[in-house]
Amino acid sequence: MITDVYTKKKIISDMEGFFGENGFIQLNNFLSENYKEFRENLIKENFVSVYEPLLCKKKILNLKETYNFEILRVIEFFKSKEFLNFIEEITEFEVSLTKFEVNVYSHRDFVVLNNDVKNDENISIIYDVSDEFKEDMGGVLTFVTKEEEVFCLEPSFNSLSIFYNPIEISKYLKYINNRSKGLNIIRIEMEFSIIEL
Repeated sequence: MITDVYTKKKIISDMEGFFGENGFIQLNNFLSENYKEFRENLIKENFVSVYEPLLCKKKILNLKETYNFEILRVIEFFKSKEFLNFIEEITEFEVSLTKFEVNVYSHRDFVVLNNDVKNDENISIIYDVSDEFKEDMGGVLTFVTKEEEVFCLEPSFNSLSIFYNPIEISKYLKYINNRSKGLNIIRIEMEFSIIEL
């Protein structure tokens, strides 16, 4: 399912070097097939609204009640040993999947910084099948320390973004305002704990 270019040894070596130097990497046109059908099927699913004023407002897919074959096929790929090996090769960490969510963010949704939420060192990964957002619509995912912004992630269709998150990194999603006019940010969001050897 991964686009062929990302499976070549030279490219994997380059990605590993870039990630090691920068702590993040974004791979565009990540899946070679099914991503459009995956998105179309996702939009038809029933998402559960989540509203916790001190944390977030979003919609989340109940994976236990999802039976669409195309959706399940993509989800199983992201939970597979093949994908895990791909991530371990790029990050040079041994990792274990600890969080897996399919989320939709639209008008009035957000994720806030909360100092009461405990951060652990991890690798976070986002597979994105979002609509195209403009900066003035909101929806930018921002990674920060107490001193500065480290990275800003805008919606990007069929992209995979990989981040190394040390303990001091937190993130928030800027409030999506009425300029978004029915557009959606649709993401598989994963976290992998780093296994200490």
